[in-house]
Amino acid sequence: MDPKSASSEKLLTGLALITALLLICPTAIKAQTETTGALQGQIVDAQTGDPIIGAIVRLINRDTGVEYRVRTASNGAFNKFQLVPGTYIVRVQLPGYRVHERAEAVLLTRISSVRPNPIELIPEDSSLPPPVRLRDTKPPNLQVTSPQIAQGSEFSVKDSKITITGRATDESGINEVYVRDKPADLDEAGNFSAVALLKRGENKIPVTAIDIHGNISADELMIIRENPATAATAFEGDTGRYYALVIGINDYRHLRKLKTAEADAKAIDATLRGRFGFETKLLLNANRQQIFGALVDYRRKLDATANLLIYYAGHGINDREVNKAYWLPVDATEGDPSNWISADDVTTNVRGISAKHVLIVSDSCYSGTLTRGLEMGLASAAAGREKFLRKMLQGKSRTLLASGGDEPVADGGGSGHSVFARALLRGLTENERDAFTASELFNDFIQEAVAGSASQAPEYNPLSNSGHESGDFVFVRKK
Repeated sequence: MDPKSASSEKLLTGLALITALLLICPTAIKAQTETTGALQGQIVDAQTGDPIIGAIVRLINRDTGVEYRVRTASNGAFNKFQLVPGTYIVRVQLPGYRVHERAEAVLLTRISSVRPNPIELIPEDSSLPPPVRLRDTKPPNLQVTSPQIAQGSEFSVKDSKITITGRATDESGINEVYVRDKPADLDEAGNFSAVALLKRGENKIPVTAIDIHGNISADELMIIRENPATAATAFEGDTGRYYALVIGINDYRHLRKLKTAEADAKAIDATLRGRFGFETKLLLNANRQQIFGALVDYRRKLDATANLLIYYAGHGINDREVNKAYWLPVDATEGDPSNWISADDVTTNVRGISAKHVLIVSDSCYSGTLTRGLEMGLASAAAGREKFLRKMLQGKSRTLLASGGDEPVADGGGSGHSVFARALLRGLTENERDAFTASELFNDFIQEAVAGSASQAPEYNPLSNSGHESGDFVFVRKK
C-alpha cells in the first residue's frame, strides 16, 4: 500500500467525537414518579473537528433491547426524546469510519442542572493523540416573548393551557429549546413555541435553551391559573352512569407470558373507580368465555344513557391471510384461532350494547387494525367549553383508542407499566379539567408521549361497523 493510501485510510478510521448530554425531567403521576429523558450529542471527525452529517446513531436499551435510530443533522447533532431511564448502548456508524460504541446511563437529573462533559473516544490501536480544540463555553441568549412577564412577577390566565413563544440565539447554533420536559417547536432563526398544560393555582414553567456545545440558559415563568366555575357542573346529571370492563392478561398458558398487562389493568381499574366514579369489572387472566360473558352481561344491563369503557391489555395478532385482527385470551394457542376474539366479535357485541357511548382502549399488538382505516374528526372546543362538551355527549359514539396501528407494541418501558398505559394513566390523573373528551386525552397526553418513547404510533378513531354516529366519550371527574 502506498503512503498516500495509508494516510487516507488512517484519516477515515479516525474516531468520531460523541458529546452526550442527558436530559431528564421528572413528571409526577399520583403516588409515584414517572420520568422520561433524552439523549443528545454531536458527532465530529476526530482529526478535523468538522461535524459529521448523516451518521447513524443507534440507541439500545441494555435491559429491554428496545432500539431507536437517529441520524445526525447538518451540525453533526443528534437527539432522541422520551427515553425510559436506564443504560443505553450508543453505537455510531458511517461508511469510511469505524463503528464506535459506548454505554450511557440516563440519570434522574433535572434539565436545568445538567452540564455536559465532552467524551472523546480514541481507538486502542490509534497513534493519533487526542485532538485539542477550543470549545464554546458561552451560554445562548434566551428571550421569552409571550407571555411577557416582568422579573419576579406572575401572569394569570383562565384557560387550562398556554402557548409560550420566544427566541434563542447562539453564535455556534441552537440545538434545542425545552419548555418543561418537552422540546419546543424551533425554526432556523431560533424562534420557538410550545403549549404548556396548566393546573389550577401556581404553575412554575422552566424554559431552557441548549446550544450545540451543550451550554445552557434557563428561565422560569410563574403562571397562575384561576379557578372558574367548572364545566362539569354545567351538565352533571346529563352524562348517564359510567361502567368499565378492564381486562389484563399476563399468565398465558400456551404463549409467551407478558410482564405488565395485569399491573396496567389494576391501575386503570383503580383510577376509573377512584377518580371518575366508574362501576368497574376487573378480569385478570381471563379466557374467551369469561370475556364474552361480561360483554353479554353489559348488553342486558346497560340502557341508552350509559357510558361503557372496555380496556384490554394482552397479546394481539393480525391474521393477514384472512385480514382479521384478534385479541388473545389466556388459553389462546398459536395457530389455532378457534378461541381467539376477533375484531368482528368485538364490534358485533359493541353494536348490541345500548349505551350512548362506548370507548374501547386496546393495548395490544396490531390493535389499530380494529378501525379499518376510519378517521376521527376532531371537534373544537373553541366555541365554548360547555357547548362543546354537550355536543360530544349528544351523539352516539363507538370509538377505539389503540396503543399502535398494524404493528407490534411494547410490553414494558413505563416503569412497571407499558409505555401506552403509563401515558394513559398520566392523562387520567394529571388532566386538570373536570371534564374532557377521549380525543383531548389522546392529543394532550398519549399520541406524542407514546410515539416518542417506543416504535409504535397510537391511534384514536371510530370503531368500524359498530354503529358510531357522532360525538365522543366524555370523562367527568367525580366531586
